[in-house]
Amino acid sequence: GLALKYCQGGASAISVLTDTKGFGGSLEDLKQVANALSTKYPKVSVLRKDFIIHRLQLAEAVLAGANAVLLIANVVGYELKSLLLEAKSLGLETLTEVHDMADLELALKAEAPIIGINHRNLSTFEIGLDISDTLRPLIPSHVIAVAESGIHNTVSAKRMRDLGYDAILVGEALVRSDDPIKLIELMQG
Repeated sequence: GLALKYCQGGASAISVLTDTKGFGGSLEDLKQVANALSTKYPKVSVLRKDFIIHRLQLAEAVLAGANAVLLIANVVGYELKSLLLEAKSLGLETLTEVHDMADLELALKAEAPIIGINHRNLSTFEIGLDISDTLRPLIPSHVIAVAESGIHNTVSAKRMRDLGYDAILVGEALVRSDDPIKLIELMQG
C-alpha cells in the first residue's frame, strides 16, 4: 500500500520499522514491503529500521529482503565499525544515524559511508532542525549525508537541501499526508 505510493512519488528508499516492542513493526512487515517492491520498483532500497546491535540482525535483514539497514551510533557504540564491515560483507548498505557531535565523531572514525543526522532528541522526542547547522558542515563530501526526522513540509525539505544534504528521510509527514505522492514530488523540489 503506502510503500508503493511512496515509490510512485519518486522515493529512492523505503524504511521499514521492524522493532516489535517499541514500534509494533516486524520482520514480516519488511518481507512484505521487499516482496511488493522487488518486481515493480527493484531499484528502490528497502531499509530495516530497528535497534540493531548484533550481526545476526544483519543476516535477518538480508533474509527478509532488505538491502540496507539502520545503525544508530549511540546504540552500537564502538561496535559500529565491525557492524559496518559485516553489513558490507552481506551486501547491505548502511545508514549510520547520529544525534550529536560525539555520535558524528564515532561515525566518521568508523568510516560510515552514509550518515544521517536525526533531528529528534531521543530523550525528549522533541525536534530541533538547528542541529544540522552545526553537524552537517562536518560531514565530508565523499560521505552521503541524510537529514532525518522533523521534515514535515517543502520549507524544511528545502532548508535541508540548502544545507547540502544528499537525501532526506521523511516518515510522519508522509503517513499523515492525504496525498503522499504529491508531497514527495514537492519535497524533491
